[in-house]
Amino acid sequence: MQYYFMNAASDPKIIGRPYPQLERMFNGYNALEPMAVFGIYPDGLISSPFRNAYGFKLKYQAKVTDWISGVNIGFHRPLVSVRFWELLLKFNLPDLIALDATLEHKDKVLPYKFIYFNKQNPEFIDLSKSKFVIENTDLSEKIDVEIKNAIEIEETLKRLHLEFKTARAENPNAKARYLRLRELYLNPNGIDKDIFMLPFVVFPIISQTLKSAIEEAGITGIRFLEVNDGDTLNLGAW
Repeated sequence: MQYYFMNAASDPKIIGRPYPQLERMFNGYNALEPMAVFGIYPDGLISSPFRNAYGFKLKYQAKVTDWISGVNIGFHRPLVSVRFWELLLKFNLPDLIALDATLEHKDKVLPYKFIYFNKQNPEFIDLSKSKFVIENTDLSEKIDVEIKNAIEIEETLKRLHLEFKTARAENPNAKARYLRLRELYLNPNGIDKDIFMLPFVVFPIISQTLKSAIEEAGITGIRFLEVNDGDTLNLGAW
């Protein structure tokens, strides 16, 4: 089966002007603790302090779409229409949290859903083919690294974080090093979800089946990019 990256639309003909569409986050949102709406803290515990996410507001010249773009919510936390959410419920979904939300636009208050993808699925990556690299902030250092399983991803991330803390304690100008996915190969035989998130990949990935359903339903505010073997994930300009 073919898979696709799913991104928020930026075409003014679809979303209006300007990009992104959101003017205001929901009531009680704390910009310094953007994940607090879901109670997600460094200990990894999830106990949402909010029962809803009412009060999102669109910019005046923005158009109402089924997927709303906003710099504060990102792609792990989409704001989607109820009809889009109801469509998603017909498919195989990963672990996620969905709060009732409202979207204000001019004189209307519309029902929406604020979603958080609660889990990534590194097991959907073909680690025998995919390539990883460790690089620093200014890209002056790049080291190819072999990752054999999902546990090694977590172990490498923890090691790099600890190394940076130690180096920063000795030198305030020390550069952090990051693990990146340089070439992506999916493991199609192991994928059992129609939409999912991968480590190091900003955008949700969806199945051809879900993409077709989204297009047939006329869901707005979304664009797609085909996932190909060996993608370098240089999606910044997309």
